[in-house]
Amino acid sequence: MNRICQTENSPQRNQRGKPGRAKQLQRKYRKLPKNTLLYWGADPTAHANPPEDIHGELVVRWSTYLKKGLTKEQRADIMDKYPVPENCSSLKPPALNMEVNACLNEKTIRQDKFLISLQEQIGCSLSALARPMNKLIESPHKEETKRHNRRSSGCLTATV
Repeated sequence: MNRICQTENSPQRNQRGKPGRAKQLQRKYRKLPKNTLLYWGADPTAHANPPEDIHGELVVRWSTYLKKGLTKEQRADIMDKYPVPENCSSLKPPALNMEVNACLNEKTIRQDKFLISLQEQIGCSLSALARPMNKLIESPHKEETKRHNRRSSGCLTATV
């Protein structure tokens, strides 16, 4: 089986001694000028800002929570501690219309309840993130504002 792409360290000829697929592609497609490449946008493989490492102690905890999850008690405590604020009710999941609910089968109703619980957890998570962000917004220091910008990007990512 011929490879479509080969790495820089791989041989340019295949096992039969013929030029490899990568060499054939190089002959077939000429190198494009930079202004042409700009029309297609930035190189998706190039990272302008590599992600910062997460503190090791945080990695240990988050990895455990992601693999094993929280207990029902832990989850309930956190959700009670960070309720959705009244001025941002869009963080709460929408209620299912009673007429629509009557038309749904049992499986669909269970799925909807599951999705509602996920949406409630996301709403509480964003509420928890909003508290320190509110303090940063009220802070007049420029260094705090830079950190606020990074955190707000993280909050936006959480809503996607």
